[in-house]
Amino acid sequence: MAKALDHRVRVAALRREEMQLHLLFSGLTLASSNSIYELEVEDVIKQAEVSRGSFYNYFPSLPALYDGLAKQLIQEFSDLINDSMPQGLDTATRLATT
Repeated sequence: MAKALDHRVRVAALRREEMQLHLLFSGLTLASSNSIYELEVEDVIKQAEVSRGSFYNYFPSLPALYDGLAKQLIQEFSDLINDSMPQGLDTATRLATT
């Protein structure tokens, strides 16, 4: 039974992460064609094809979505930079060269 419960927890976490990324991508798609000052939660939920409640389960407001999007983009850029840098360098050298 413990193995089944562990599987459910992992699947639920994966689904939460996928939904959050889906909402972030929908926000990014809209922001690429419109001003973020003109966007509303309604626009994001239409683009993502989710309910308003689903949006608010992941983000308390539209600015929180923007913060999440900025963090996700920074993380992805950081991962790309780290993957392209030689791994033998110490942290200070890696930071100085990026």
